[in-house]
Amino acid sequence: MNATDMKIYKEKANGRMSGLTADLITSGVAQNLLPHVTSSQRAAGYFDYYKTWWHLEDDADGIGIDPEVYHDYPTLSADDYVLLFTMTDRLAMADLSGYDTGVDSETKYGVAYLDANITAGEATFDVVVKQPELAAGADLIFRDAGTIKITDKSIDTSTSGNEETHTLDGAPVVASDGVTITLTIADSAGFANNYTADGSVTRVRSIIEPSDLETSATTADVTSTAGTFDDTTYPLTLDNVGTVDQDWTLYFTDATHFRLDGDEFGTGVDTGVISSEFAPSNSVKSKPYFTIAAAAFGGTFEAGDTITFTTKPSATAIGQKRVVPAGSSSLSNNKVSQVLVVEAGT
Repeated sequence: MNATDMKIYKEKANGRMSGLTADLITSGVAQNLLPHVTSSQRAAGYFDYYKTWWHLEDDADGIGIDPEVYHDYPTLSADDYVLLFTMTDRLAMADLSGYDTGVDSETKYGVAYLDANITAGEATFDVVVKQPELAAGADLIFRDAGTIKITDKSIDTSTSGNEETHTLDGAPVVASDGVTITLTIADSAGFANNYTADGSVTRVRSIIEPSDLETSATTADVTSTAGTFDDTTYPLTLDNVGTVDQDWTLYFTDATHFRLDGDEFGTGVDTGVISSEFAPSNSVKSKPYFTIAAAAFGGTFEAGDTITFTTKPSATAIGQKRVVPAGSSSLSNNKVSQVLVVEAGT
């Protein structure tokens, strides 16, 4: 598994992952996801939401173990901020509660700068966030039992510098200025390293910890008087590149032939026969959606019988909320860096 195997896609209108090259988010390309904010929008105040998908597309069909998603740095602008939150697979961003008002109830994740030096062994420390909304209320980014990662590396991939991960213990304490927060980690031994609050490098991120990135399929549901389908002995073979989020139906047109339908793709995606391996092609990716062994079919089917199951890709959905407070200064050359760290598994 290589870094190039990780792809980030925009959502389709129904909330599912696009997977199309046209909707691939390329790292470092301006306005690839977050569009330009106009001067009138800055003056009046502005917010927007976006759903993205981190997709593991390795040909070896590995598993992305213990993923972490977070922002590396706050936005460069002194006023605006971008937050992360988890999303369910099929919720379209436009259907998110609060999408039209900017007042949602999602659990947010973000990044802040260290506000006072930390000496190794200490467990309580201060950070400063960009806006009071990040310290308290619906957009707060630190909370009891949340996971944080502190670093003084210049960028997340640097080989020099210190970095460690901890669990927070207790609710954040917000200072009278509204942006300075006192936090405590649960580790009684405290931090392993010293950290300097330089105001521009040492930062503390709250971390999303999604489930492992791997394909999956539900147990098949067979509607037939005498036909059987054994996906325990002969489980579906899934593909990290080709498998998608879809409710599939094998609809039998006679005792041996069936048609593949998808809840989103519609009727007649492909056709197959029970005596042969069935591997319908994802034409966008030139890989199979899934593969069914001929031996999985048993008994006697008849026209009108069905086998239904759902497949899921090796991906996780992440929501992003951008807020530009009224009267914000120019956002020229502004940027935010989103990071996914994952271990390779088989």
